[in-house]
Amino acid sequence: MEEEWVDILNANGSLTGDARTKAEAHRLGLPHATVHVWFYTRDQRILFQKRAASKDTFPDLWDISVAGHIHAGEAIVDAALREIEEEIGITVTKDKLHKIGVHEDRKVHAEDLIDHEFHQVFICELTVPLDQLRLQTEEVSAVDLVPCNIFLKAVETGEGSYDFVANRNDYYHWVVEKIKLQCQSS
Repeated sequence: MEEEWVDILNANGSLTGDARTKAEAHRLGLPHATVHVWFYTRDQRILFQKRAASKDTFPDLWDISVAGHIHAGEAIVDAALREIEEEIGITVTKDKLHKIGVHEDRKVHAEDLIDHEFHQVFICELTVPLDQLRLQTEEVSAVDLVPCNIFLKAVETGEGSYDFVANRNDYYHWVVEKIKLQCQSS
């Protein structure tokens, strides 16, 4: 398999003109861009994916609908559309994606595995039933729709039947607020 290359960003999230392999960016903790796509339903449920057991970070935990690295030189929206098709097997048009902002995150998983990412964050209404999703089994072992309030309670208290990937609660609250606003305006 060919190595994945990513553009390296500066401390402000702007391109530096340098590109490295994803493995090198993670080994050195270099900032790079990813996409996060949060699918929601009009009744304010969020599509979550359960990460495959073979993942090197957060195996078997519930995570956002779709996420992935932006390839070196790739347009942000194109990366989002590619990751959606790869991970959950549906085709979405650009006009259905709503960018809500950028979220910087840095996690040290191990001495040689440091995720320093600028997440380009999108929300998108899920308009197909779960049984029409085609999961990329190397990445995703299951999907489920979780009401926003149950999700927020689970990440705040650790209670419930879902174990979610650890992120800052302010990030999760920000996304849920944007989803609720989008549901109200639809």
